[in-house]
Amino acid sequence: MANKTECDIPSFWKNRKEYSLSQIAYIAAGLEPKEFDPYFPERYLPELVKRVCADIENIFKKNAPDATPYNLTEWNTIDFERNRAIRLIDDIGGPNFLTEPEQSTAPIIEPDTELKDFERNKYLKQIAALALLLAEKSNKYKKGDKPKALPIANDIQEIFDAGDFPGKSGTGTTELRDSISKGIKLLTD
Repeated sequence: MANKTECDIPSFWKNRKEYSLSQIAYIAAGLEPKEFDPYFPERYLPELVKRVCADIENIFKKNAPDATPYNLTEWNTIDFERNRAIRLIDDIGGPNFLTEPEQSTAPIIEPDTELKDFERNKYLKQIAALALLLAEKSNKYKKGDKPKALPIANDIQEIFDAGDFPGKSGTGTTELRDSISKGIKLLTD
């Protein structure tokens, strides 16, 4: 089994109660799980997943030599509890995504670091998208078809004031309103 140091699996896969055998094969390969094609399971499988499937089959043969092997078309419907999935991936060898600690992939920007215009505009657009979502969900945050920055900023400020957020510097009502307005302008221009 090839060792992968980086994996492309979103963290929501980490704490499920059950995993299908096909999902286990993808996770063991360090890839985001997908269902096997029910009619032609081998046709679209990445080579690494095919090798993991062979490793899993060998483990099953070793542990239960007289058992009938699973057909790949059944792998989407055979479920294993989380602990059994962990043991199976451990038996294959290599890193086990299910037991690795969570790691943030968000870049940490030091306070004195200048953002490039592209990065700054990207973040402003994301702030505007969240403001649009709030406006869509509640008329309190909407004027016409655009978000109202002031009530959004005020409610965010209440959350900041009620909690312990050591990194909240630069998130006052004025800065929040300014970011929402600039982001909306970037999205609509």
